[in-house]
Amino acid sequence: MLINAIISYLTNIKELKIISQQETNRITDVDTESFFIETKDSIAKYHNGESDNPRIKVAVESVKLEIERLLESRQLKRGDVASHQGRSTFICSLIAQLPFVRASYENESIIIRLREFQTDELPSEQYQKVIKFLEEIIDEKYEPATLSSQIQGNLYRVKSRGRQDLRMLGFLDGNHTKNIEKIEGYISNEDKSEFMKRIVQKLPYFKVVIELLKGLTDYTKREKQQILSELAMYIVRNSIQGNLMKESVSKERTHNLLIYLEEVGLIDEEWNLMMDGQIRTKLLRVMNEYLPEKNTQFKANELGSFVRNDLVESFKNLSIIDNDKYIIKASVGQGNWAQVPWLAIMHKDITTTTQEGYYIVYLFSEDMERLYLTLAQGVTNNSKEQIEYINQDIRRKVIVHPNTYTDNALDLGISNKAIGYRNSTALYIPYEKDRLPSEEQLQEDLSVMLNYYEEYINKSGQTVNEPASEMVSESDESIIDHIYSFIESKGFYYKKDEVKNLFLSLRTKPFVILSGISGTGKTKIIELFAESLGATEENGQFKLVPVRPDWSDGSDILGYVDIKGDFQAGPLTTFIQRAQNDKAKPYFVVLDEMNLARVEYYFSDFLSVIESRKWKDGEITTSSLLQQGQLDNKLTIPPNLYVIGTVNMDETTHPFSKKVLDRANMIEFNEVLLDHFNFSSTKEPSPKLIPNERIQSKYLHLKDAYDQHQQIIHDVTERLVELNKLLIPIHAHIGYRVRDEICFYLIYSRYLMGFENAFDYQLHQKILPRITASEPRAFNVLESIYKYCTNHQFEEEEPENQEEIINNAKYPKSAKKVYEMLRRGQIDGFTSFWGG
Repeated sequence: MLINAIISYLTNIKELKIISQQETNRITDVDTESFFIETKDSIAKYHNGESDNPRIKVAVESVKLEIERLLESRQLKRGDVASHQGRSTFICSLIAQLPFVRASYENESIIIRLREFQTDELPSEQYQKVIKFLEEIIDEKYEPATLSSQIQGNLYRVKSRGRQDLRMLGFLDGNHTKNIEKIEGYISNEDKSEFMKRIVQKLPYFKVVIELLKGLTDYTKREKQQILSELAMYIVRNSIQGNLMKESVSKERTHNLLIYLEEVGLIDEEWNLMMDGQIRTKLLRVMNEYLPEKNTQFKANELGSFVRNDLVESFKNLSIIDNDKYIIKASVGQGNWAQVPWLAIMHKDITTTTQEGYYIVYLFSEDMERLYLTLAQGVTNNSKEQIEYINQDIRRKVIVHPNTYTDNALDLGISNKAIGYRNSTALYIPYEKDRLPSEEQLQEDLSVMLNYYEEYINKSGQTVNEPASEMVSESDESIIDHIYSFIESKGFYYKKDEVKNLFLSLRTKPFVILSGISGTGKTKIIELFAESLGATEENGQFKLVPVRPDWSDGSDILGYVDIKGDFQAGPLTTFIQRAQNDKAKPYFVVLDEMNLARVEYYFSDFLSVIESRKWKDGEITTSSLLQQGQLDNKLTIPPNLYVIGTVNMDETTHPFSKKVLDRANMIEFNEVLLDHFNFSSTKEPSPKLIPNERIQSKYLHLKDAYDQHQQIIHDVTERLVELNKLLIPIHAHIGYRVRDEICFYLIYSRYLMGFENAFDYQLHQKILPRITASEPRAFNVLESIYKYCTNHQFEEEEPENQEEIINNAKYPKSAKKVYEMLRRGQIDGFTSFWGG
């Protein structure tokens, strides 16, 4: 019966996030045999005529089989799941929606584990007896001496178990000492049942049961208890011995728990969830009373207090709201009545204030005839350009239901606030006061909007993890504009495309090398780039490390264990540790003149470990940089560490091996504009504290990006296949690592520069540095690449229109570089990327 009940719960799910793929599948229907789903790929095939149905079927029996496997072995790995016609990832993602499991993505595999609770998290005594004992505690009635020994024994049993339940409810601590604040809250609350309801709804195991009851409406009262009791034997352990709960204990405690829920009014006599009135009646009260109350005094107004407190509390108590993740606020104005009152639900990692960031918000129209559930943005601290960019980005990335609108046709009113709120809305679901849906529908709509919200957070990588007043969330374009303006205000000139390229290169992979003649500001651009984002030497987020010519292995930069057995930290160790402990902010380290020593010698450990990057529990992790035992804590490459090397190429430096070239974007800085004095008239902007998530890599493996960006990946790969054919004769062709990173660069750049321009940068930075030529076959390859870039043959004598050919080339930056290499080869008989 338990397996069928779990399937009943899963049939209520309408939209499903696919773990590891950042894709949403829509479950359009379920019958006794199949789940019918629509995926991005199935819809595309249907529209392209490759399929006669946009829906795919997944057998219910396949899902049941894997649920049984999970309950038996207590965990389920994606690799162990039978193929089920290629839908094993969907099945894992579906099972991951169960409230009694935890899902993670480890070592490129989905792993689902049963959550575990303790018997102390389930009531050991019936509700009324616990309340009676609570009253005794409040009245200080502990041991009535006049009672008979038998009654005293029974009372002791009740009190012993009652103490455990009161500790579960928070009225006693672990030592059975009274929680005065909680007890005073109970005493002072006029509706004690409502007070207890709020407590019960927040208890982890109770939340699991409440959530499961949504799928058990077709079961009898007895069957519900049997199902929940059976489940408890899988996920609840004895608080002392640690064994799984026995059947007799499970039945008793499950029954007590259901009585709790019934007594506080969360379920009815048949143990069905009581949905009516939780938020619907409160929203209606605001719509019915707001206009009359606007004509009364604002200060200490009862309706204002109701909106700020009771309405907010009712949303906090919803099982679909994770109060550890979301902040809920409501307002009817500050000092005066608002034209458009609101209630906002904000993800703590995005914003904690309605003035900036994006969040879910209920907006009441000025005439109180309409209500809108929206995904919108703060209008106070977000620019119009930023609001429009985020709106369009949300609409591009989120798959919406038919009842969700993506236009700006909200009718909130004619005030400036109403118009501002309308323009800041990306998605919305409209309601009419006279036709306000049922409680169940309202909660289902909110659940859908929460899914949109989290889907966009996952796809955009715009989490903040810092208070919004300290950090800002901006579009890539606005971040680059800020960096460019900041650098220019300091008296240094770099083209904006160069700033974009540096930003994109660091995002593609946090290891970049800057080359160029001495004095072009290679170190300075990184210093100012970092400073514009709030990272300086003074606050410990920027470090300059001059490379020594005698460095020969990793100990020179990371440290070593001396003859006494003590670890001596290298110049990077402490900096990396600081970055590890402050992952919300970006940290920049510059290895100045990094090729004074052989990079592949002293930096080999870092180059190897950076390739071990992987997603684990939503965070990028790596292998250790140091051998076990050298440091107390594991030293890894944190996701907020950006390493930039500066290089000169002369008789005092070493060339780069392919191991180094394959792992970095090699950016040239040779152009200077000595008469640039714009700092004299440009107001210097202040640094902006941009969260690291706005800069760091989003994709580590090509398959992570493939479903969402197939077209870009295929377009890039097609060009790289052509280039590899040209490069094979001199063994300079590229492998998977370079292909993947070029694809990532093109994906990240898609809203910042044209495709051909971005590919030109990657050809110049990832492929040309690999080429040297000293014999005819290599020069022939260079000539072929020149033709690939310009569609012109290289001529021994420079044609009169050579500049025009370069400027009109498909890839002008690369064409210019290849042309220079070929001309140097004519003179010296040898050429490379690193010539003058």
